[in-house]
Amino acid sequence: MSSSHGSVLLISLLNTCSSTFAPLLLLSQGGSSYLQTRNRLDNAIFDIVTQITSLVELKLAHNQLSGDVPANIQELTALEVLELQNNSLTGFVGSLHTLSQLRIVNLSCNKLKAAPFTLLNGQSLIELQVASNGLAGSLLPSGHDYPRLRVLDASNNALTSVLDDADTAPSLPSLHTLNLSGNRLSFLPELSGCPELRALLLEGNQLDSLPESFYSLSSLRQADLTGNNFRRLDQRLATMGALQLLGIAANPLLDRKYLTMATPNVKSDLQARMERDLS
Repeated sequence: MSSSHGSVLLISLLNTCSSTFAPLLLLSQGGSSYLQTRNRLDNAIFDIVTQITSLVELKLAHNQLSGDVPANIQELTALEVLELQNNSLTGFVGSLHTLSQLRIVNLSCNKLKAAPFTLLNGQSLIELQVASNGLAGSLLPSGHDYPRLRVLDASNNALTSVLDDADTAPSLPSLHTLNLSGNRLSFLPELSGCPELRALLLEGNQLDSLPESFYSLSSLRQADLTGNNFRRLDQRLATMGALQLLGIAANPLLDRKYLTMATPNVKSDLQARMERDLS
């Protein structure tokens, strides 16, 4: 096995039929990855892996991790990828600011009550997955910068707002994909700080309108508004040249024909309406 960093450390604890774990260690000079999923590992594994301070990737998805991730994870200062999805984790002990190289974090399908934004060093973060946890209230804290964040998935939680300051626009200049489906959002903040946004997924919320800056997202290709409370479609959707996929099913639209129309036809019809109104 190899990685972009050359040599890889793969420690695999193989579950035998007798429910014991037989360790298999493949080590080459400069090993950098620890990959272990679906083997019923508990939190004791952190005491082992944190001794390998050269680790670049730590993947412990689908195990039996629970409670807080211990503070000794801060010792993995070379870590770039942290995948702990599908466990029963509730949070972290202490800050993760020492993990200044951390690029990808997957904490989906755990028991988190808040996303760990204030714990992370946001300067290197590219992808954060916190779907299917117990997140409530607001997602993002104001006053923190995440200049390289490209993918943010916080779907299937109980969020009621995107920012803790409703009057502030999030500054996510590199964000390409924002998935907030399956929450309890009734409004969105201005999106002027997300100029590179390409996919905005909002299915299954309580939205009935979009912020003014939405219609200026020149790179937006997909907007999923399925299952919200929209009664009308703004004619400015027709002016969004990059928009290719618009999901509007299961909304109480007054003009029901739009529910079954393809996106190009919706935009064409709205364009015709706009031109009639201007004539």
